[in-house]
Amino acid sequence: MQILKEDVPFNEILAHYEQEHRGWEGYSIGLDYLNAANDRCQGRWTLVLLSRADIVSVTLPAYNHPIEVILEYANGILKHVDGVHRLLAYAQFDKEEAVLAYVAGIILPVT
Repeated sequence: MQILKEDVPFNEILAHYEQEHRGWEGYSIGLDYLNAANDRCQGRWTLVLLSRADIVSVTLPAYNHPIEVILEYANGILKHVDGVHRLLAYAQFDKEEAVLAYVAGIILPVT
C-alpha cells in the first residue's frame, strides 16, 4: 500500500463521493456510513494506492445490515466493508492496476 496523501480533509472525501454517487438510490445511506466512519476515525483520513496484493489480502469482518460500514486500517490489516463488491470484482477479474482508496484513520507502519 502506497500512501499518497495524509490528513485528507473530510470535505474532499464528501466531494469525491458526491461526484461518484450523485443520483444513486442509496446515496443518503452511503453518506450516513461515511459520516459514521468520519466520527469513528475522528476526522483522520488517508488517500492510498492499493496494489492487487493489497486488495486480495483485505480482511472482511462479520457483516450484517444495518451496521456502521467503514473502511479501516488497524494493526497492520486493512479491513473493508463498504464497496466490497468492487474489490471482489477487481480480484475476480485479475486486474493488475492499482486502485485509489480513502482509508479512515491513521495508517501506521507495521512493526
